[in-house]
Amino acid sequence: MRNLLIMGLLIFGLSSCGGDTCQECTGTNSSGEMADFTVCDNDDGTTTRTNNTTNETTTDSLGYLESIVFLESLGLDCASN
Repeated sequence: MRNLLIMGLLIFGLSSCGGDTCQECTGTNSSGEMADFTVCDNDDGTTTRTNNTTNETTTDSLGYLESIVFLESLGLDCASN
């Protein structure tokens, strides 16, 4: 029973480590158009921003929080996904 508990904790720990830090930002932008973006932190000082409507992906030097604030300034709502 103890081994089963330890194995369960290890699996939980491994599955919760790593992964992408991403947020999806959706809504109507300041131009009145529907927008849907996903912003991910690349853990190297850059972010990847994907336009989910056009499937275009851009990597830039904006920090993760700066990217989120920029999209929110356009009128979008951002939430972790």
